[in-house]
Amino acid sequence: MLRLKHTYYSFLFTLILTNIFSQSISDHKCGKLPDDLQINRNLNWGYGYEDLLSDLTVWGQSPYVIIDSIGATVQNRAIWELTISDDPGSSTYKRIYIHARTHPGEEESFWVTDEIINFLLADTPEAAYIRSHCIFHIVPMY
Repeated sequence: MLRLKHTYYSFLFTLILTNIFSQSISDHKCGKLPDDLQINRNLNWGYGYEDLLSDLTVWGQSPYVIIDSIGATVQNRAIWELTISDDPGSSTYKRIYIHARTHPGEEESFWVTDEIINFLLADTPEAAYIRSHCIFHIVPMY
């Protein structure tokens, strides 16, 4: 008989991106107009380090976010970690680690992580519940 010593949990996020090609989202996140996206479907959506710094400023306004530099890249850019929780010092909360985009061509992993961050910072009962039971450590770009 198999006996587990620990209980493991997993979260399932269902993302609904109904307006992904809207003017406001494409201008803010992609820097392209919807027509350009239709013509250049084979291109990845751009997201650079300067975009990350801009998003860190927005995310840092949330009372649930702590932003720390946890090191530097070989280009000497800071590696940023977001800690998201209503009590990041809790010893009883479950800890979840998310690391996205190690390589330049992995924009897709960042976009998923971006939606997870937006979900966790939302003013919804689901997000409040998760923040009150978990501590998320998120590295959105390495």
